[in-house]
Amino acid sequence: MVMELNRSGRERQTAHEFVREALRRAIFRGELAAGEHLIQAEIASQLSVSVTPVREALRDLATEGLIMLDSHRGGIVRGTSREDLEEILRIREKLEPMAVELSVRNATDSELDSAEQLANEMIVEPDLGAWVELNRRFHCLLHDAMRSRHLTAIFNRLEDAAALCTAQSQRIEPTIRRRANNDHLDLLRAYRQRDAYAALAVQIPHTALSLNSLPSSSTPAR
Repeated sequence: MVMELNRSGRERQTAHEFVREALRRAIFRGELAAGEHLIQAEIASQLSVSVTPVREALRDLATEGLIMLDSHRGGIVRGTSREDLEEILRIREKLEPMAVELSVRNATDSELDSAEQLANEMIVEPDLGAWVELNRRFHCLLHDAMRSRHLTAIFNRLEDAAALCTAQSQRIEPTIRRRANNDHLDLLRAYRQRDAYAALAVQIPHTALSLNSLPSSSTPAR
């Protein structure tokens, strides 16, 4: 197991946060492939931390749906497929109109400013793992603006579930990222104009951006 480490900002993170970020980005970049075993002692040695933050990070990644916990080995990286994303899209298709209407109505200028900052960071971010994290934060920020605890929880969980699909699709077709970045700016423009119809017209095809690049059952989820 080899991970490319970026220690920038390490001093501002706990060991738990550092390990979680390193593993998450390695999964998104494909350095940790589907089915790969994550052994706590090996990770701790490679990242120069104790086993405790590794164990905590693995629990977080399991909650996000990126790995399955394995009591004997630590964890196993989950796979994903076109069918996974199709299921996510079917769910979102039913809920998206309500979600976008609530977000557009309730998002504050401060929240939109924060979302715009994330969108601008994504435009210049070269690392796929970091980009996928920023993308999730961007969309979760807009989900939080719904002011609906249950609907926000559903959408944030769907963002977690789609993150692997997003990463895999961009490894296959890197040009998707440029289109996604443009969509984010168009989406924010519609939000600032309080135009839910325009926002929905951007959001629905944006959510499906990754679909066409994913082969059917290419990496079945475990």
